[in-house]
Amino acid sequence: MRGVGRASLIVFLVLVAAGCGSQKMSARHLEGILLRGHAPGLQIRCRPGAGRWDYDCTFSGRAITGSRKDNTYGFDVNDKRVTSQSG
Repeated sequence: MRGVGRASLIVFLVLVAAGCGSQKMSARHLEGILLRGHAPGLQIRCRPGAGRWDYDCTFSGRAITGSRKDNTYGFDVNDKRVTSQSG
């Protein structure tokens, strides 16, 4: 009886870890999410973030003006969505 309880606890913990976003969204996936619904000329490049942000994404293209630094924003993500952003 004791082994069944321990085994069910292990299965439960594995399922919780799998469902709680143990993996983070990739930079390429974030770029795709940010590009949805925008003009075709917009380009977004994301890389691992500095400081408190998971990713730093730089926006460029026809309608974007200013320096690269002015057009770089930080994003926090979990496994499925953007949780916060700078600016």
